[in-house]
Amino acid sequence: MNPETLPRILVVDDDRHLLDGLRRQLRADFSVETAVGGPEGLVRLQEGGPFSVVLSDYQMPQMNGAAFLAAVRQVCPDTTRMLLTGQADLGGAAEVVNQGGVYRFLIKPVSREVLVEALHAGVEQCRRVTAERELPERTLRGSVKALTELLSLASPLAFARATRLRWLAGELLAVAGETMTWHVDLAVMLSQVGALTLPPDVLERMDANAELTPAEQAMVSRLPALAEQVLAGVPGLEEVRDVIRRQNASYAGGPAVAGGPEISLGSRVLRVVSDYDALVAAGQGIAEALQVVAGRPGAYEPRLLNALASVVAGPDRHQARTVPVDKLESGMMLAADVFTKSGVKLMPGGHEITPSVLERIRSFSRMGSGVRQPLAVLMPSWPAVPTP
Repeated sequence: MNPETLPRILVVDDDRHLLDGLRRQLRADFSVETAVGGPEGLVRLQEGGPFSVVLSDYQMPQMNGAAFLAAVRQVCPDTTRMLLTGQADLGGAAEVVNQGGVYRFLIKPVSREVLVEALHAGVEQCRRVTAERELPERTLRGSVKALTELLSLASPLAFARATRLRWLAGELLAVAGETMTWHVDLAVMLSQVGALTLPPDVLERMDANAELTPAEQAMVSRLPALAEQVLAGVPGLEEVRDVIRRQNASYAGGPAVAGGPEISLGSRVLRVVSDYDALVAAGQGIAEALQVVAGRPGAYEPRLLNALASVVAGPDRHQARTVPVDKLESGMMLAADVFTKSGVKLMPGGHEITPSVLERIRSFSRMGSGVRQPLAVLMPSWPAVPTP
């Protein structure tokens, strides 16, 4: 077997000769690293991890096996922890199991066959724990990706607005000295999924901030609740749903309103960028739109208003350029509407180019109607967001 593909294990003991012997015994089945004592073992974990299994002796100076494996549990919770102990140390075995969450302990002397079998079982345990943890994360990422792709295809106007809001929120948070967390990023993008329920003509008038009938306004007012209902079936999005649910709450001088639950930073950010974007989409200039939002006392957090002004009134760091369809790439953002050669609007400006959108534009360009080229695009610096 290729040494690079062997399971990685760390063996910790205060006896160098014993470590050398174990390395020789195990190197055919595992990629073995050793450390003399608990403190050195923790350094190896932090600098050379991850390891599938950590095998530790119990009786060691400075830090015994119980303390060391308890520390391993904190640093690398997915790593399988195993104990190698002598007969005289069995009285402390319960302490190690309780503190370090030990998967198995072995009594010295132990044969090579028993040790190798136990370590393989530990490697499998690590794989199982990792898979159980990663499966919900992969499911969550897949569900969110499917929702955003559906939004981009079913409602380009709503997706374009979500793209603009995401970029603006990321820039605003950076200026305010805050981090764009994954749940705020998703809340901003998914805040528009309720628009899938709107008739196309209502969505167009809403996007242009045109006057709506009372019935149409009632539909638009329900969009945050509809978005929350759509996301209610996706586990792990509780914080995302909370941001969306309270996106229209007024700041009113502080994050907590009338002694109620705190309005999260995500909700505060989503409100200010949504209201500003609606004004600009309706044709107002930057200065005018900023004046309007600044003239709504208590609606927004002043710190976020100042950050918004710095972002939108500052120098334009993302100059548009033109590219033909065959040079269009995922991650670009349309700086202007895309039309077919016959004048039908295919995609609104502000829309992020996703793989499915890219395929759609290319497909239209190959058809008889074609696409007007070149296309005006931006290469925005999307916020760096931790993975959920």
